[in-house]
Amino acid sequence: MRPMQLVTLRFDDSRPVAPDLESRLYLARLVSKVCGPFGLLAWRVRGSSLRLLLASEPRGATEAARRVAIGAQQVIGGGSRWAPARVRPIRGVDQVARLSQQLLLTEVTSPLDTASSLPDALGLRALAPYLRGGRALLSQSLPFPPLSDEHSLAQEADWSQLPVAAAAVFGHANLSRRFAWRTRVLSASASLAMPAMRLNEMSALLRVSRSTLYRAIERPVPRGLKTMVEGQLRWRSLLARQERVA
Repeated sequence: MRPMQLVTLRFDDSRPVAPDLESRLYLARLVSKVCGPFGLLAWRVRGSSLRLLLASEPRGATEAARRVAIGAQQVIGGGSRWAPARVRPIRGVDQVARLSQQLLLTEVTSPLDTASSLPDALGLRALAPYLRGGRALLSQSLPFPPLSDEHSLAQEADWSQLPVAAAAVFGHANLSRRFAWRTRVLSASASLAMPAMRLNEMSALLRVSRSTLYRAIERPVPRGLKTMVEGQLRWRSLLARQERVA
């Protein structure tokens, strides 16, 4: 069994690590990119701490923490500085599984926890495909009910959630910038919405030009990406309905 480490990062003044959506999304992109080579298994921000579970030697875990701290300092530091990272060894497969569940599932009500690897582990985000197998580390009984497949997407979808759902697959808040992945996610989004709305309606909803959307539609639809966008859309539609009822 490879050595395992739990890394804890905090600011020296103990302020919240990622208090807003922009900082949570930035951390999701940063941690997924930086920590992959260091055996990232799971991660999450809760309050004033960022925790990383890594299949790595202590030296590698310390280096991963250093890179995350450097990458995050100017964007989310806000004048605070990171305290020295704490690295704790984790021993035994059972302890890794328990820690993964505790890390990802404590006080979670949906799988869309942005500042966490849970969306990646459940196949709802494309930032860290290497974490897809992390679902096996979680208990079969998740702290939220599974989505019902009783109704079709056309019956379930709140289409106003589509732009956010599509951008969230790549750890962003919207589709306004021309990221390398935007055409692919537009293609997947259009293939989901096509039965329910026309091209000009989709263009207005996604806030892209008709020509941009048309070029995306002409491209093959990435099947895995379509599944992620649909999962995000179904969950966001459900949560929006629950919020309106409440």
